Amino acid sequence: KSLVLHDPAAGRWRLLDTIRAFAADQLHTSGKRDEIQERHLRWTAATATRLETARGGGWRGEFDAVASDLRAALAAATDRPGALPHQLARSLAHLTFARRFLLESADHYRTAAELAPTAAEAADDLRNAAHVTFVSTTSGPDTFRLLLASAERAGATGDGNTHAVALCRAVETAGRYQPVSL
Repeated sequence: KSLVLHDPAAGRWRLLDTIRAFAADQLHTSGKRDEIQERHLRWTAATATRLETARGGGWRGEFDAVASDLRAALAAATDRPGALPHQLARSLAHLTFARRFLLESADHYRTAAELAPTAAEAADDLRNAAHVTFVSTTSGPDTFRLLLASAERAGATGDGNTHAVALCRAVETAGRYQPVSL
């Protein structure tokens, strides 16, 4: 009973940190680590997507309960190509933005851009990161660089409209922050 704790209100189980570390070591030596990580990634991506599309405010409590799992799964998946890590990063960015964890949200959008399966999706993620940095800080250099990167990715896909909009937003940002060295 003292090794595993149950939270009946949340319907969740958790391990003590020492037990969790021991279990992680055992998983690593069993040779099933990759399989379990893949299952965890699928669960976290599905959970994040479900929370992202939930109606009403009830999702906040559930997000708070699983946020560390979502973050851990993304950290473990950043070196893996594929749609699931990108989906998880993007959903986590949306969720953390909605929870007002703005700096974290911008980081997740950057990660989503790195994991994006297409240049168009990377351009969207970079543009979203720029919007978050614009809202979360009073400095323009990071926003400016993200918008330029978004424009570059959009240009690579041949999407002239997205390319032009990102460049216009970059010029607008540069105009607002002239005293700052961009």
